Amino acid sequence: MVQIPAAPCVLTFFALEQTSRCLCCANANLTRGDLLGTNRPKRPSSLTALPTRLCSTMWNGSSSELGASMKAVELLSLLVPAVAAGPVAADDALPKGEPGEVRWLGEQRKVVRDGDLTGRADLTALAKRPHLYAAGPLEGLKGEVTVWDGKASLARWEAGKVVTTEEFKGKACFLVYAQVPTWTESKLPAGLDKPDDLEADIFLEARKAGVPTDRPFPFLLRGTAQKVKLHILNKTDNAPHNPEEHAKVKVPVVLEDREVDVIGFYSKKHAGVFTHHDSYAHMHALTADGKVSGHVDQLSPGGEMRLYLPVAADPRR
Repeated sequence: MVQIPAAPCVLTFFALEQTSRCLCCANANLTRGDLLGTNRPKRPSSLTALPTRLCSTMWNGSSSELGASMKAVELLSLLVPAVAAGPVAADDALPKGEPGEVRWLGEQRKVVRDGDLTGRADLTALAKRPHLYAAGPLEGLKGEVTVWDGKASLARWEAGKVVTTEEFKGKACFLVYAQVPTWTESKLPAGLDKPDDLEADIFLEARKAGVPTDRPFPFLLRGTAQKVKLHILNKTDNAPHNPEEHAKVKVPVVLEDREVDVIGFYSKKHAGVFTHHDSYAHMHALTADGKVSGHVDQLSPGGEMRLYLPVAADPRR
């Protein structure tokens, strides 16, 4: 078979031409730009027909002239550019992982430090995920993405107020997520008003519950919060983005004595990936009535919130 130089990523498609029983393949040599959707190839970078004698061996079919295989090649020439055109909206576009396993697409530092506001996670790929929990900013920093048990809440700042929609539409600059079918309840002690104290207690309770704390894990907080300081990202221009500009596009929202659901992702090893450099937890909150959601900057749980940790977060247990 003809040797084809490999690019950074190669997708290979096979088709069996029914008349000749000849197996054909098409290679799409993809660059990083292809994978991110910035390049739009009109034709696959290479097409190859396997020798007919190989077809006979593999498929035990009759051989014919190699030209007969071009029917399948033509079909492949239509298929490859469609796949090579960029991110796919299919469910498989986002790796699923094991139950309770934390996964992510994109990185926070790429957004804040490097100013890359491109959408990395297609939200339509999330719509059919059962027991999904996710958090991240919308593409272009036009809002916040919060997913609670498979239900989306996209929050935007419009006409001086928070507007939420329950739709899996658009993309996220980066997204951290996990699928957790079962949770176990733990108690939170009173007086956890400081972020460091809350994170420390979540870590200790996770260890008690047998959650592997040497890698990222999700958690939930539910109940009436004494105070929650949120923000909604609302970038309204196309100016270059940097840490200073990032602080300016945050619209603060304060909730007091409100019933909220909080989804969080804890890790001591992923600062700049999905947690801030000064925090071990990335949290989003959603009010019980669904009217407000957003990124949590500070949470004072008071004495009425409950902590939930994933059951069997480690599939080896």
